[in-house]
Amino acid sequence: MKKAIPPESPEVELVQRAAQGDLAAFEELVAKYQRAVFNIALYKSKNYFDAEDLSQDIFLAAFKALSTLKETEKFAGWLFGIAYNRCHKWFHRERNKILKIQEINRPELHAQLVAEDIAQQLSKRSSFRRTMKRSLEQTMDAGA
Repeated sequence: MKKAIPPESPEVELVQRAAQGDLAAFEELVAKYQRAVFNIALYKSKNYFDAEDLSQDIFLAAFKALSTLKETEKFAGWLFGIAYNRCHKWFHRERNKILKIQEINRPELHAQLVAEDIAQQLSKRSSFRRTMKRSLEQTMDAGA
């Protein structure tokens, strides 16, 4: 089992600064953990683009919930817990979509649903970064 970070660690300072709304500190944490979080998401989703979306969702959820982290030296485990939970929920939603599509016997309806889903995913990806930025700014404004 991975040991907790020593309390005097620079990472603990980053987590504390990020919890106080320091975006630069949170960006450093993202840079440090983005590969690990992405790998968790990729393992669960088996799709590069879904893993990217999941990773962004995980970091946004972590940023919003940072004030609930009681032991800053356990940030990594806390973040990976969020990653696991978000991926688990995503997997169950996707599995339900697959089951519904398999129930459809009419190929023309199936093709229409797939096309609509692709269009929806592309729309989400194109606006996700803007939404994330607005959410972070709103969170920062609310904390100030």
